[in-house]
Amino acid sequence: MNDKLFVIAIGGTGMRCLESFVHLCAIGMFDGQEIDILTIDTDSGNGNKDRSEKLIALYNDIKTPSKDKIGGTPNRQTFFSAKLNLYKFSTDYAGNRCSFRNLANIGDEDTDNQDLADLFLDKESVQKFDLAHGYRAQTHLGSMLMYHGIVEAAKNAQIKGNDAMPAEKDLREFVIKLQDAGAGARVFIFGSVFGGTGASSIPVVPRALNDAVKIFSDGNNSLDPENVKFGASLLTDYFKFPNPDTTQKSKEKVIANSSNFALNSQAALEFYRKDPTVKTYYRRLYHVGWPASMRKDISGGKLLTGGNDQKNPCHVVELMCAMAAYDFFTQQELDVEVNAENMPCYYRTVEADDAGKFFKFTADSFTKENARIFQQKLAQMFSLANVVLASEYAAYGKPSTAKEKYGIQDFISRISDAGDKTYDSLDANDIINIEDYLKMFAFYINTEKQQVVRGWLYQIKDSVDGGKFIFRNDAFIQTVADFKRVAKNPGTIFDDNEAEKNWAKGGLISSQYDIFIKGLRQDTQVKQEQNTSSIKEQFLAYLYNAIRLAHHFES
Repeated sequence: MNDKLFVIAIGGTGMRCLESFVHLCAIGMFDGQEIDILTIDTDSGNGNKDRSEKLIALYNDIKTPSKDKIGGTPNRQTFFSAKLNLYKFSTDYAGNRCSFRNLANIGDEDTDNQDLADLFLDKESVQKFDLAHGYRAQTHLGSMLMYHGIVEAAKNAQIKGNDAMPAEKDLREFVIKLQDAGAGARVFIFGSVFGGTGASSIPVVPRALNDAVKIFSDGNNSLDPENVKFGASLLTDYFKFPNPDTTQKSKEKVIANSSNFALNSQAALEFYRKDPTVKTYYRRLYHVGWPASMRKDISGGKLLTGGNDQKNPCHVVELMCAMAAYDFFTQQELDVEVNAENMPCYYRTVEADDAGKFFKFTADSFTKENARIFQQKLAQMFSLANVVLASEYAAYGKPSTAKEKYGIQDFISRISDAGDKTYDSLDANDIINIEDYLKMFAFYINTEKQQVVRGWLYQIKDSVDGGKFIFRNDAFIQTVADFKRVAKNPGTIFDDNEAEKNWAKGGLISSQYDIFIKGLRQDTQVKQEQNTSSIKEQFLAYLYNAIRLAHHFES
């Protein structure tokens, strides 16, 4: 498959799906690919948006060899093997553009336009609420505003050129790349269907991008739906929060109510089934859901409309959406014709325990064709995190009393002492970046509170809520007391039925980690087919090879 890949994440839920997608790139699921990513939100300061964009920035810092090669190059059979290009777009709802009434320039004397608006939008709530935190399940309003927001930004970028706003420039660059890809473009969109921004945008974004292409090409080009292939994950409600009280309703005018999420999802899906734009552009829609009985309250006691404080924990359904993108991007042929009257529905079920209370997620739950690849690559990053964060004490951010060096620096010193000086020149900031990524991926220790701060993979595991997630349950550190056990045996992550994939066991004196270090240089040198160009990419490939060898994974 040689198509050019594009990802668009819309709204808070779309950003969390993007977060899982970036972690898939980091473990090596998109070998040799260069992927252009566009984030779209009305809430430019949203915490989930900020977290996903910072993750991509860190990803690129890890790969960047120099200022003229931001993000490095695509590699193969290694960590961080895809090259990611990030573009950020947010609609402008600042100042006197903060509400629909202001945007539409409806004055007190403008009775005709006011009467027209009143036919579709409630005057005292929908027309007046602050748009800066999203469309708040007002999808009829959101679709119109998002479409016009993208088209308006495209016009501004075309007219103003270098004087355009950063968001307008990013939109232009992304759209031009999409236009240049032509018939070789695959575009996958992440968004929820139960909220506001994502649900509003999924049906209109392809048309808005098509019109933006026309603007930037002076009408000479467009996105031919027969060639440019769109896919999307349609994620229904999977969490809840308390209903707003009277004070919040009065202050915010319009505020989301999770009691309505199921109804919102049903209405959105029914609309998508009939919408001509959806039927014209989309080749595959992946419906992803979660049982109502298992939905968790994620509010932490606070009901937020958006902003930087909105940093919801990651969930396994977001990883399922990210793997839907993987399926869409890796299918050799997308056999669904555009404008199909009855688009096929693709689904995958997950095994539950006998009582139907817990799910048992295996690698097969996420992908049938490439389950082995997915499990191995995820396991390799998990074990690397255990080595660096636990065995090398980097989770504490300082050395143990028994060591002068810790984390990756100690790892490099051991390699150097064994006679390989290749990585002695690795910059200290590069080392810190890799360790920071592993903390975001897995965990770190809050030394002041003596607590385990749970990263992406741990949050995914937590969302299963007592069920099974691919690896053995005790591979995940629950408390600081578990730290030494994992530090001694960082490669024991598989259950007994897959025990041969665990690292070789240590003896009374030696640990798994000691054995791993002794055999570190055995057939782990970077290979030509891994396509590395910088010292950082070579080091990541070296680690990848060493972890793979320890797990006895075949190529």
